[in-house]
Amino acid sequence: MNENTETALSPDNDPDEPSRSMTSKHKNIWPVIAEVVGVGIFGTLSNNAFSTDHKIAGIWLSFAALASLLAILGTTLADRFSRFRVWGGYIVGLILVGGWFTRWTWVLARPEPKPHFTLSLQIGDSPTAKMFLTNDFLFAHKFAKFGDLPDGAINVKGFVPGCVVIPIQEGESNKIFNFSAENDSSVRVSDFEVVVGFPKEWKCGFDHNWHEVDAFLIVDEALKFSPTNEQYIAVRSPWNLYPKDCISFPAITNPCVPEYVGTSLKAGVFEVAFRSPGFTDVVSANVIFMPGSSNFSKPFVVQGEFRSDGLMRLLISDEEFAKTQQ
Repeated sequence: MNENTETALSPDNDPDEPSRSMTSKHKNIWPVIAEVVGVGIFGTLSNNAFSTDHKIAGIWLSFAALASLLAILGTTLADRFSRFRVWGGYIVGLILVGGWFTRWTWVLARPEPKPHFTLSLQIGDSPTAKMFLTNDFLFAHKFAKFGDLPDGAINVKGFVPGCVVIPIQEGESNKIFNFSAENDSSVRVSDFEVVVGFPKEWKCGFDHNWHEVDAFLIVDEALKFSPTNEQYIAVRSPWNLYPKDCISFPAITNPCVPEYVGTSLKAGVFEVAFRSPGFTDVVSANVIFMPGSSNFSKPFVVQGEFRSDGLMRLLISDEEFAKTQQ
């Protein structure tokens, strides 16, 4: 009887053991289910983020999906091996993988190099008559509505604050414009083109490499203007431009004798658009011809403003003007 009792109460024949084993399995299966659901959710969100071009969000949602997948492996192995080693290895693995994902994020977040050019204008053949067209006011435009046209279009006049002041010496009958551009970016540029516009009343002479084009101006990506008082020509670079390469464009000649307004100056607006894939910029300036003198022999760039009487005033002091002639 005692033997039978001892046998019945033996741990090997404990009637509660199967239920405890089943309960343990139930406890282990729920984390796995949650981790599988995490893989599905984060994987789906990651795919949606990449498909909508939210790449950085997609990267870290992919990381979360991978972390959930590795957690499934960790939960499975933790039943067979030391939990400390399994989850310690899991954390170390996440740190290593996270470092790779961080680098991936940094590569995508880093701004992609874009083309950029420095435009210059040389009047005639003298190197001292070269001007760099980099001032901020050369890239500014102002527009004002002056009325409606019968075809539904509107009459708009544009104003630019930048000025290029050019001396006219006694006996001169023309001025030669030589534009050049330098690739001051870190990328190789292909298909580079320059479009130049001068007033229609200027009977300019163009090299045969230039060709006439129709041009328009887009403002704030919403309004498109087609100038009616400008003539436009364009030329394209025949080769690729590597960083620091400089290209000079064929000369443009204004052969007409300047007709001064009163006895002071003659003015007109020129526009230069230089563009390549991924880059577009426009420079505009009032070209002002003024009689040269002993202390005025070099062209210069200056900002101007229109007065209430419609005339332009050059914003330059005597000291600043003297520096332009050194």
